[in-house]
Amino acid sequence: LSFDRSDLAMVAAIHNAGLAIGRKRLVDKHLRSGELIAPFSALSSPASYQYHAVYNADIKPNPRVKALLDWLQQQAND
Repeated sequence: LSFDRSDLAMVAAIHNAGLAIGRKRLVDKHLRSGELIAPFSALSSPASYQYHAVYNADIKPNPRVKALLDWLQQQAND
């Protein structure tokens, strides 16, 4: 799935459709409630906009999602 609006991607992640990347302001309430988890919670960006990879807290990401998360983490650390 792909979306041209990050709010729709977040709703899809809440409903077990996979991983979403969105702005902290949009996902923060769902992170605090436990609906979503941020696999890179210790990662912050000095950019004027921050994005967070999130997915449903009740599921374990499949291997393809895990590979994407690992790649994103590596890119952010480089």
